[in-house]
Amino acid sequence: MFWGCLPIATRVSCVPDMLDDGKRGLLLTMDFHNDVLLINGLIKDKEAYEEKARKGLDWSRKYTLDLFESEIKTLLRQ
Repeated sequence: MFWGCLPIATRVSCVPDMLDDGKRGLLLTMDFHNDVLLINGLIKDKEAYEEKARKGLDWSRKYTLDLFESEIKTLLRQ
């Protein structure tokens, strides 16, 4: 994501949150035919692909280890 690649992933752990439920990448349904349709749809729709990739890039560049550490410290203070 940091380099503008579109992530394609399954719904495990915090991945749906990281991908904003599919707004910053593609979440597979684990149904082969449906997933093929989703991937083909993005291949054919350059604007949708670029928008998701851009949103992922923007998010990933804000989500740094420094921010992560800061948020953990904030949680521990509460």
